[in-house]
Amino acid sequence: MNLELIYGTSAEIRRNQLVQVAKEIILNQGIEALRHASIAKKAGVTRALIYRYFPTQSDFFVAISEEFISALNQRLSVDAQIEAVRLSLGSNHAAADRYFDVVFSVLEEKGPASLMLLAEPDLSPKLSHFLGKLQKHQSYDWLLQSAGVNLSPIDTHVLIQVGNTTTLALYKFYRAGEISRNQAVSRVSHIICELIKAMLAKH
Repeated sequence: MNLELIYGTSAEIRRNQLVQVAKEIILNQGIEALRHASIAKKAGVTRALIYRYFPTQSDFFVAISEEFISALNQRLSVDAQIEAVRLSLGSNHAAADRYFDVVFSVLEEKGPASLMLLAEPDLSPKLSHFLGKLQKHQSYDWLLQSAGVNLSPIDTHVLIQVGNTTTLALYKFYRAGEISRNQAVSRVSHIICELIKAMLAKH
């Protein structure tokens, strides 16, 4: 990224540019590679500038996750997300397909780095706190409870992990051209819906 691009823009734009650099590092090198030094090197700026906007690594985690959640909620209202979860528990997965189609649209727009972080909520206390405070946002546990689906904390945790990693894996298969987008979306929704029903059946 060009040095003048970052220094010569407003604070909001500059902050967003640094988030994009951070996402590129996560995608290409992994979450563990995200350090202020690596961001500074890739962005062509000083670490002091980065610390001004993101004092800790966790601040990047939260910003990337928040960007994804905000984009999802702009495309699909919270009420629509709750309704999709509720309707998906029947034999017809059309509602879940629609929901995950929107998720895929957001992944294509914002990139999958956010989903990598959401699949690892315990990466940092700050990220865990942020995700824990979510109320009207995309979080499986909150959506499930709002749709009247009551799972144990362990089952909810497993579902979140499986849901995010499954979505990410099938999104990557789609992007690699190994399956169509419709096939990827359908598989994600089927796997997650069946898992929820299996968890409910055991109680």
